[in-house]
Amino acid sequence: MLPANRPVTLRFATPDVIHGILVTGTNVNTMIVPGYVSQVHTVFTRTGDLLMLATNIAGSATARCSATVRVVPPGDFKPDSQGGVSCDAR
Repeated sequence: MLPANRPVTLRFATPDVIHGILVTGTNVNTMIVPGYVSQVHTVFTRTGDLLMLATNIAGSATARCSATVRVVPPGDFKPDSQGGVSCDAR
């Protein structure tokens, strides 16, 4: 869950192979390389669920890899005590 109309930084890491991801309808499009942290700065201008798709063929399951990025009004965004949120914290 991310806030609309506020600058956000997305960080991605992977332990295995190179991955590519994009979030539809946004400027988020990056490669994720093992041993590095990929970082994307953006502002989501509308609320709702956005589809995040795999763009790099990393194996036979890549075509089925997707996730949802939920963008909410700023007042509905509840970060942790350090101002962040993790996709693991659901």
